[in-house]
Amino acid sequence: MTGAVHIEIETRQLKLKEPFVIAGASADEKPMALVRLRQETSGGGVLEGLGEASLSIKSAESFEKNLDFLHNLPEDLFDDPTRIKDIADRLDRLERGCRPAKCAVDLALYDLNGKMLERPVYNLFDLEKHGVPHSFVTLCLGDEAQTLARAAELRGQDYLKVKVDSAFDLRLLEEIQSISGAKLAIDANESWQYDEAVEKLNHLAERVDLEFCEQPLPASKVQDQRKLKQAVPVPIYLDEAIITRQDVELLAESCDGINVKLMKCGGIYRAIELITRARARNLKVLIGCMVESSIGITGASHIAHLADYLDLDGSSFLAWDPFVGTFLHRGRVILPTGTGLGVIEKKHVQ
Repeated sequence: MTGAVHIEIETRQLKLKEPFVIAGASADEKPMALVRLRQETSGGGVLEGLGEASLSIKSAESFEKNLDFLHNLPEDLFDDPTRIKDIADRLDRLERGCRPAKCAVDLALYDLNGKMLERPVYNLFDLEKHGVPHSFVTLCLGDEAQTLARAAELRGQDYLKVKVDSAFDLRLLEEIQSISGAKLAIDANESWQYDEAVEKLNHLAERVDLEFCEQPLPASKVQDQRKLKQAVPVPIYLDEAIITRQDVELLAESCDGINVKLMKCGGIYRAIELITRARARNLKVLIGCMVESSIGITGASHIAHLADYLDLDGSSFLAWDPFVGTFLHRGRVILPTGTGLGVIEKKHVQ
């Protein structure tokens, strides 16, 4: 027999090595909520599941709202921590949003369940640890000199994702590809309008071999997104527009693939639902991330076998990551050993 599950919530401030700049937003630090689920074992020990809530730097929803949601969870929510689907459904009935907070709970539950069963989380889904796709590494917005210098630093990476906006000089993409030798994707983070996207993507298709263009148009431009897919030869992946299973159904004819982020959809359980729905509509899948600690990155990496592409470099932007988990080596995704998520908290706190 095991004892009751108790939740503890902490806040941490994650400082970045340098400003993370995308179209319409930038940050040099960001808050995270750390969730600990603790359960006493029959042998007198304690199992601990770790979860994280980290919001997008573009989020219209506040960190404080997510934190308040976590602090006001029902006392009986974790009476049976093995019922992850039921807990996820109950959280959705309590609150439509706060998906990063729900992700923190989901991650902590999977971590705890894996430790209870003495199995890594990927093994709970009969997935493998090795042979997952290599990850993109992100090239943020900057001036021309910064951009090309960073591309040179990233020489040897298999995949680069370049952040762009309306002011970005697309001619740089040819130089970036030449300097880095990497396969490229671009991410406009909703910063283009329809006519602009048609012109730019048709122009790029003649000069640069792009894996895809991510979220070129504002998520609200549903009809334009459908037209754009038919008007350009570059594969279109949607990110900000895809949050729920219903979004996949609504926009399946408007894209070639979707970006699934645990923080955006509510955790591993909801991510698998999105991926399943996307596959049913013959869509490709990119598993991505926010700027977040190794808890979130590691959680996503446990389902990496379900993706065509990965973009899991979010923790690499941190000046100091409080946790050790999945890391990238020249784009290769290295999962930790151990049960549950396999994440270890560092002793020293900065």
